[in-house]
Amino acid sequence: MNISEIQQIGTVVRKVRKERGLRLGDLADENISSATISNIERSVPHVHDSKVYYLLDKLKIGGNEGSEVMYEEENILRNSLLKLKLVSILWKSGKAEAAI
Repeated sequence: MNISEIQQIGTVVRKVRKERGLRLGDLADENISSATISNIERSVPHVHDSKVYYLLDKLKIGGNEGSEVMYEEENILRNSLLKLKLVSILWKSGKAEAAI
């Protein structure tokens, strides 16, 4: 897995876990520890691929669900960036009240 894939998977895993109201310890078992799950979510690159696939399977995250989560995250980031640009433009044009 490349760094970009690792980051995307970490984002998806964390979002799905939190949406389902699960703690790290809820997913930990004899095959994967809470620390390893945390490392996956934080995109630590030294986690073995088999552990990542095990966690994805355990959460029943398939390609479609992962893609949907990433699409939602990209939209959130895109909207946030647009809002920040608008605030910046308002601030630079002397409309501090509107920017706030």
